This record gives sequence, C-alpha cells and structure tokens, in this order.
Amino acid sequence: MFEKKKTIVVFGANGCVGNSVVNLLENQGHRVIKVVHTRAVRDRIVKNNPDDECRFADVGKYEELRRVANRFHQESIGLDSIIYAVGKYEKGGCLERKTSSVNRFSPNMIHDEITAQLTGLLFVFKAMLPNLVDNGSIIFVSAITHGDFSHEVITYVEQERIIELMRNDSLVKQRDVLIHHLGFGPIRTHYYDEVWLPNGILSVELVTKEIAAALEFSGATSFTKLP
Repeated sequence: MFEKKKTIVVFGANGCVGNSVVNLLENQGHRVIKVVHTRAVRDRIVKNNPDDECRFADVGKYEELRRVANRFHQESIGLDSIIYAVGKYEKGGCLERKTSSVNRFSPNMIHDEITAQLTGLLFVFKAMLPNLVDNGSIIFVSAITHGDFSHEVITYVEQERIIELMRNDSLVKQRDVLIHHLGFGPIRTHYYDEVWLPNGILSVELVTKEIAAALEFSGATSFTKLP
C-alpha cells in the first residue's frame, strides 16, 4: 500500500486505539516505536515482547518528552510520522462521569483530561518536531460528541484552533510537515461500560484504518467521523 516503509512513533501505544494502530502498522511492515505513559508499562511490554521498540514519557511532562527526543537524535532515528492517540480514560469510566456532578471529580482526573487533550498536543509537537524528516507528518486523534465531562473540557474545535497555529509555524512550513487532525465520535473501547453505550458507536477497527490511511494524505487535513 505504501511506496516505502516508514518509521512511526505512536503515543498512547498501549491504549485500545493506540495498540490497534500499532498492530496494523507493524503488519504492514513499518518500523513502529511505541511511547507509553510510565516506565512500568514499558518494562511490562518489553518483558513480554523483547523485540518491541518501546519508550516511556508522560506527555504532560515536557522534560520526559525531550529525553525521548534526544535519544532519537543520538540514535539517528528520523521519524516519518508521529501519531498522537493519548487518552487517560479508565475502564468503564464513562457511566460514572455521566452520572456525577462536576464538583465530585477528583483534581487528578481533571488534570489528566486537560493533559491528554491540550497540554500533551502542544508538548509532543514542540519536543518531537525536530526529529521529523522533511515532508513528515503528525496525526492528532481527538474525541468528539461523547456528551460527558471528559470530552467537553477541551473540544475538537478548540483543538483545531491550536493545530492551525501549528500548521502556520515557520519550521512546519519550512520542512513541509503535514499535520492532520482526526476527530471520532464514541469508539467501542474499555471506556464504555456494557451497561451503557451511546446510541451509535464506532468500531476500533474502523478508526484504526482511518488513522493509518492518514499516513497517505498528500495535504494537511482535518475531519470528524460520527457513527
């Protein structure tokens, strides 16, 4: 399908969507480098799959991202693409958030949501941009219209404004980097409890194919997809 095999970094590689993307890209023959949230998760992945290339970094901590970026530079790893599929959503968490008032949400949960949806986008962009090859790409994956707190703090529209600023960055233009923004409605992941599911819901397989297809886009694109 691709003219050449790519070196691709996937942030959120151990999540439902991220892991599915990793598997598809590896099956297509690409070199995939996983980035997960903690050292413990990285160690578990490498223990079970010693051949996996896996790094760890909290996307909300810029110094950790710079550590990963510096390793890429030291190892002369040029990145063709970066996929940001980060979500800090616990199993079955949607039902609780739909039935709880905002004043009952923990400070850590609120912090994690803003980190995943806003801070992480900006930090990954800034830290990893120098590691991208000319004509490389970044794919930001967002959630839309889930109707609960976790996706209303920072909306797809607000993220799009930030991504437009990224597209107008002087280094992005100089290097011909493409930045894509893919927004998906509810996806059937562990976030949803089987007791409650939205009226419409997307499959992980469909979303994975859409993300992988974005690697072939010839121009920067933004789109949303609902069930």
